Amino acid sequence: MRSAEQDQPLKQASWLVFSASGFATESEGNEYGEELRSALHLAGLCTSVGVDGRTSGDDRTMSYFSPEGEDWLRSLGVLQSGERLGPDVHGLAVFPDDEALRFSAGKRPTGTSTHGPQEFINAIEESTTKGVSPKTQRAIRVLNLAQISDSPHAKVVLSISSIEALAAENLNWTATQADMLDRATDWVHGEFGDDAEASEVADAIKRMHRRSLRQQARRLLDKHGLMTWWKDCEDVYGRRSGLFHGGAGDDRDTDVFELAADAMKVCGRIVLSIAKQEGAGLPAEARLHFGVS
Repeated sequence: MRSAEQDQPLKQASWLVFSASGFATESEGNEYGEELRSALHLAGLCTSVGVDGRTSGDDRTMSYFSPEGEDWLRSLGVLQSGERLGPDVHGLAVFPDDEALRFSAGKRPTGTSTHGPQEFINAIEESTTKGVSPKTQRAIRVLNLAQISDSPHAKVVLSISSIEALAAENLNWTATQADMLDRATDWVHGEFGDDAEASEVADAIKRMHRRSLRQQARRLLDKHGLMTWWKDCEDVYGRRSGLFHGGAGDDRDTDVFELAADAMKVCGRIVLSIAKQEGAGLPAEARLHFGVS
């Protein structure tokens, strides 16, 4: 185990490299690598260190040198004759174990994006929240948390949570409906006894809600005359369910980044539209970024 950067102490490293050699075949190396990665994730969770053994690179090549680029490195003396430079792979990579392979150990380039203050200041001067309900203001704050999060998964969860919080209704069963549920659970136990399967069904009946969160979200859009965006909202819901509840393939795909961006835009558009209906004054940037004037 070493830092990805040469001679860098582990405590300063953002990326760690774990190396193992001596495998007879590439498939053996892959099998060991997958087992090691799973062990790293488990150890990271149990020790509260936190490990991402896949990263945004997702076992893909992030950068590499073409044969012409390697010739240029040889001309600079970085590579010797016969040596070759391995690609920069974030995740699991298996290579032939020989003396000719070299890896770049230099510091990875970084960049900083800055934002001119005047646009932000103008937006502050144009923004008003008088008359906006505490519920809607909370939704706006949650969307801010989604924006500043580095995790695309967190962006998805927080964005959709802003809508679900607005849509949540305190829908209690009527006395008659509650009696129906009690009778249904009594029937289950009377017909099938108190074994585990019958108890699970009875508990499920007791936990039933009058409307699902998705149904409540649809009612929210209908109430505010925003049903033209329901299709987009439903698409985000469906992709979220596939990501977190299975059935949508491997979440290592870049789809999660696209979903995060779409969730932010769709949910932001809905929340801002409701805020506007409640009396908020929106800055001009609301049209640029969310299509809400």
